[in-house]
Amino acid sequence: MERRRSSKGICSCYSGGSRSRDSRPPKPRAARGSFGGVEQLRERLHDQQSFPWLDALRQDVRYAIRTIVRTPVVSLAVIITFALGIGANAAIFSLVNSVLLTPLPYDSPDRIVVLEPFWKNRTNSEGFRTSSAPDFYDWRAQSHVFEAMAYHGGGEFRVIAEGEPTFGSVQFATPDFFRVFGVTPAAGRFWTEQDHRASIAVVSHDWAVAHFGEPSKAIGRHIRTVRSLEIVGVAPVGFKYPRATDIWFPSGVVPEAPRGGHNYLVVGRLKPDARLEQARAEMQAIGDRLAQQYPDSNRYKTVALTPLREKLTGGARTTLWLLLGTVAGVLLIACVNVANLQLVRAAARGREMAVRSAMGAGPGRVIRQVLTESLLLGGIGCLVGLAAGWLTLKAFVAIAPAGIPRLNEVHIDQRVLLCTLGLTALCSLLFGLGPARRVARLDLSGALKQQPGKGVIRARGGVGSRARSLLVMAEVALSFALLVAAGLLLRSFVELNRVDLGFSTERVLAATTSVPAAAPEQQRQATMFYRDLIDRVRQMPGVRQAAGVRSLPFVDGRSSSGYTIDGNPTPPIGSRPIAEIQVVTPGFFDTVNMRIRGRDFSAGDEYGRPQVVIVNERLAREAFGTGDAIGRTLRTGMTPDTNKGMQIVGVVADARDESPDAPAPLAIYLPYLQHPGPGSRLELLAHTSIAPETLAPSIREAARALNPEVPVRFSTLDEAFDKALAYPRFRAVLVAGFAVLAVALALVGIYGVLSFLVAERTPEIGVRMALGALRRDIFSHTIGASMRLVAGGLAAGLLATLAVVRVLQTVLYGVSPRDPLTIAAVAGLFVVTAFLASSIPALRASRVDPLVALRQE
Repeated sequence: MERRRSSKGICSCYSGGSRSRDSRPPKPRAARGSFGGVEQLRERLHDQQSFPWLDALRQDVRYAIRTIVRTPVVSLAVIITFALGIGANAAIFSLVNSVLLTPLPYDSPDRIVVLEPFWKNRTNSEGFRTSSAPDFYDWRAQSHVFEAMAYHGGGEFRVIAEGEPTFGSVQFATPDFFRVFGVTPAAGRFWTEQDHRASIAVVSHDWAVAHFGEPSKAIGRHIRTVRSLEIVGVAPVGFKYPRATDIWFPSGVVPEAPRGGHNYLVVGRLKPDARLEQARAEMQAIGDRLAQQYPDSNRYKTVALTPLREKLTGGARTTLWLLLGTVAGVLLIACVNVANLQLVRAAARGREMAVRSAMGAGPGRVIRQVLTESLLLGGIGCLVGLAAGWLTLKAFVAIAPAGIPRLNEVHIDQRVLLCTLGLTALCSLLFGLGPARRVARLDLSGALKQQPGKGVIRARGGVGSRARSLLVMAEVALSFALLVAAGLLLRSFVELNRVDLGFSTERVLAATTSVPAAAPEQQRQATMFYRDLIDRVRQMPGVRQAAGVRSLPFVDGRSSSGYTIDGNPTPPIGSRPIAEIQVVTPGFFDTVNMRIRGRDFSAGDEYGRPQVVIVNERLAREAFGTGDAIGRTLRTGMTPDTNKGMQIVGVVADARDESPDAPAPLAIYLPYLQHPGPGSRLELLAHTSIAPETLAPSIREAARALNPEVPVRFSTLDEAFDKALAYPRFRAVLVAGFAVLAVALALVGIYGVLSFLVAERTPEIGVRMALGALRRDIFSHTIGASMRLVAGGLAAGLLATLAVVRVLQTVLYGVSPRDPLTIAAVAGLFVVTAFLASSIPALRASRVDPLVALRQE
């Protein structure tokens, strides 16, 4: 008893003397209850020491991975669909980014512009793209907004380095040429004003490495082209403007043409504080002053300024934006398909989500889980798509037309990666919201009553079915519009292949040669070389006819000139009609099967004899109307003696030799023997009765026998025509390929929705069949549901097509953008393929066993 009292005393002292029952120490069980369970306490401490949202995200990702693995078929379909859309977009966007969006590889490239004369009041609107040397010097002297300005010109010529004759792209330029682009030499130096007439050269980095091993070894070496040149500098890596130039030399080496001769391209660098609009206003004022000062040549001429990037990419811009729009449509269809697949997945997981909701998971938690799965599937699809896009990009670059600029710079860079990742996240979230909302609106009572694996669960309100139907119709509409665009491009390409060129390309071998000839004696030797070579080729077995021409068909850089007709009113220089100038040898028109009225050139039409000329039918119509052109006198800037004209001795058929989709230009043909030119270069054409390529070794041997320093390269006119169709073919093939992909995705969507519909309505189908419905009735009813979706999509697709074809107007040839035959054919093809895609689920519905279906119910 004393011990008990002593114990109470101790307790009294400790508790401050209170002897109430509440002051007694708690029992161990009560203590544990007041602190909570061990696991709960551990979780609270863990939450205080970590990031709860990170743990929740980790749980969502783990659960999403398990779900994806548990449903491999649907998951794989979503990933592949995403990958197709993302891969196509990554590939085409890489092209657009590298060619159109990435700045040029020069210092401050936005300050570099191209200066061109702009002609007013001219009978044909094209005018000249090249400038005259006197105009250039006036522009440079009178302008104040340019830091540097230069002109350049040239082409492909024979180049002899280390004793081996080859072809090289050669440009002559004024001293400020490299300063315009802000580049510094990789080795040696560039030329200055003091070197303006020196026989020196700068070569490209790649050319120096190919011929001398490394840039420094090229310095001091000599090469021969228009004349012997000493290499004093090597351009930096990657610099090859314009196009793929190998050699640059001072323009003072080449005699300059007068103000009426337009032979040069002009580039300039604006000062840092100068704006393009300011420069345009100043150059227009300079052009107006020159028009008053030189009315004979500049009365209708002013100056136009174009940013260099816009000038370089102008031809490819329409094609690339068209392709980007096409793949954007493919991505949209893929995303719609993914949304449909996600809706199917969400409906099939109704019981699972209902159980989670019944156990306390709120709508936000369930929606977050579904969006996490959507993002994870999108991320995997993005990785697969980037790999596929990289491979696709390589294939695109391989088949892309050579005229697309900056192809060597095309790659998947940081911008493409960021845009692709952002697009993937946006699409995953956007098209995951529909399934997430469906899951959040589940009827829990019905879902919990569902047996696992039996049927699907509908959301309250029945919006799932309507959403799936609208998505399918959107797929059909988009893919129909793309397929119509592809059909129109393919028809246009077929029409281009059928166009009457006015000359023949079959069995015509072209041998490209170059004999640089600056001095009169060299010109005479070059003329004799080509005369003898053509005579030898004509005597070869299998050759029907042979001739020479200055420029092959469908090649840029042709000469053009204004002309006048004696006896007709003479317009001022600035408003004279422009004609393409082509120099040919006797027999040219027979070689390419061009119809001629009058006579062809002959061996007697040589320098010193009365000058003659042949014109095409279009020029004859515009110049003489119903009168006869033969015997009349024509004058151009190409006439050596301005006091004498050239007598028209023949009229030939119009030739579409600039582009198959362009009308035949006004054309003037001059005899080569009267106009050999300072740099003699001819394309030797041989019309054969055998395979043209088999003659190449014989022609090469004949050329080397006459002059071992003349390089020879072979092609055919069929290849030239094929290259002329490169852009239309590239557009048609890629758009058609993407359209087929879009249609395939749409058909998969139709199949998926119809299969889901059959699974969802299996009990209903069983009841109908138990009450006497025939199998063909079930089949017809199911097919009818699919065809109604297709019909709605086609109706919407017709409206989408009207918007799409507006973009195609500038790239179509021989076919209307609203061609009813193409639209009807595409619609019929779509209906047939959709019927076939719907037949499998419809047959499955018609074969439902009523007993099995009713047992599920």
